[in-house]
Amino acid sequence: HVRFEETAAVPSRDWSVLYTATNDGQTTTLRTLDPGTGEERAHRAVPGVFTVRTVSEDGSMVALTPPPPPGYDTYHPVAKDPTPMVIVRRDDPEPQVLSVPGNVEPEAFSLSGDALFVIDFVPPLAPERYRVARLDLSRGTVDDVRSKEAELQEPMRGTARAQAVAPDGRRLYTLYTRD
Repeated sequence: HVRFEETAAVPSRDWSVLYTATNDGQTTTLRTLDPGTGEERAHRAVPGVFTVRTVSEDGSMVALTPPPPPGYDTYHPVAKDPTPMVIVRRDDPEPQVLSVPGNVEPEAFSLSGDALFVIDFVPPLAPERYRVARLDLSRGTVDDVRSKEAELQEPMRGTARAQAVAPDGRRLYTLYTRD
């Protein structure tokens, strides 16, 4: 049965916590919720208007970006460069505010927590292709993700349709289709 509903909540992969964000036009309140009861465990104010994009496996880190503009089509990226982003860590009172070069969308935190895997849309101001990239959280730089499959190194066309996390949590699979 349904214990509570929170439509915009984003869970950690292990479902130990849920995060939700609300804003007043100038400040975003990030709330940590108990997934079994909906009770608020903690909250924190972050300057600016943001929405929760992804949560680390254990719920200790959250990536926030500005919400999409009105009328946004979730299957087509918005033009932007740079990408504003905020990383909130449970044990750090100060959020990490980033201005990430390019047009990126957070996908998943690395298991070590030192990086955020992102979709990097190119060109940033007229996106027509994407690539999977790695945002180094200590340097704020977007780097390549290397693979044995050479065809995965080049920017690709397509639109994200669905995602699934591998049972062991070590991979995030995304289904893309071509328009």
